[in-house]
Amino acid sequence: MERYIDDMDNFDKQKAKIFFNALHQLDKEQRKVLADKYYHSDIEATYNHSLGRFTTFIPNSDKVLAKRYDMTVNNFGKFRYEIESELYRRYLAFENDMKQNEVENLSRFVLKYRYLYVKEDDTGKYDEILMTTNHEKAKVFTKDKCDLSFSLTNLFEKELTYQDRASLEEWDIKS
Repeated sequence: MERYIDDMDNFDKQKAKIFFNALHQLDKEQRKVLADKYYHSDIEATYNHSLGRFTTFIPNSDKVLAKRYDMTVNNFGKFRYEIESELYRRYLAFENDMKQNEVENLSRFVLKYRYLYVKEDDTGKYDEILMTTNHEKAKVFTKDKCDLSFSLTNLFEKELTYQDRASLEEWDIKS
């Protein structure tokens, strides 16, 4: 990621940002173990013809690193796995925090419960909430105007509107 950041699309850059933030939360020794395993390898693996260069590298073996760390291969593997698991937990937590922050700051949104969206209610019955599975027919709310009570709103998760999602997908295709 670090070597070819300029060749990455926005999605991959976002994932790299999450990864490096999670990595930064590990202690120095944990980062060193992961760097020795994955970063300090010069064995090229995947060649990308459109870029004209290798884009991935084969990690150093646990056998070589176990000797360096004066451990058995099995113990080093467990040690490395614990560090990778911790990195993964931190990655998921940071990713979730970023998503929550993005959702909370949406100016327009739809409300969703699993695969159902709150639908525009044209029946005049205000004690019912109509639902639809069709994202296009979901009612669009704004920060300033959400006519569901706060307690009801908290039952649902916020999501991009169909139009906003479609324009993002269109933008990704063009870029």
